Amino acid sequence: SGRRRSPASRRVLSPRAARWWIAGASMALGVLQVLALPERDPFTQTLSSYEYTDWGWLFPLSLVLFGVGILLLVAQLARTARTPRALLTGAAVASWVTALFPSGDSAAGGSWWGEVHRWGSIALVVLVLGATLLLRRSGQLAAGSRVALRLVLVAAGAGAAFLAGQAVKSPEASLLGQAPLAGGLTQRILVAAVAAALLVIAAHATVSRGRPTA
Repeated sequence: SGRRRSPASRRVLSPRAARWWIAGASMALGVLQVLALPERDPFTQTLSSYEYTDWGWLFPLSLVLFGVGILLLVAQLARTARTPRALLTGAAVASWVTALFPSGDSAAGGSWWGEVHRWGSIALVVLVLGATLLLRRSGQLAAGSRVALRLVLVAAGAGAAFLAGQAVKSPEASLLGQAPLAGGLTQRILVAAVAAALLVIAAHATVSRGRPTA
């Protein structure tokens, strides 16, 4: 017979512990931004740039924690909906891929691992928001349904502003008047909305023992 896990390990790795892993990941990101001051300005520089500070290891650590928390959500939703479960599984993998591959130095013309990092982070955001919308549509978020929709809308708006700011090379032509601001402030709003959406899923998603549905 297999080795039994201790009560403590069962609590840490239980589906209901997902919110603590996600909160821990968010806290790691917040602490990193405080420790990196004044070397990095959270209003004007992207999160990926924090990898190249003395406390840069907190950035991939936060992504690893996000991935674990998301997989615990998958366990919570395993018998409720196949499609959200698949999307969240993909988001967990995307989170770990983003952690594994650094962003690279854009000033040096970028790199293939930087592209992997970029697309991994995009996949993480899109998959989480997609799963949130599907869970809301199927009525599985109960009291958190309205909050989830608002978070998705906030994330979509922040993501659009972030991409617009990144696409514009000239600060004078930027949507927000300063290209770095779009890459710093709006990215943090986007990440905060995605993390909050995961917490809403962890707090409100129903756990069904019935037959899986799409």
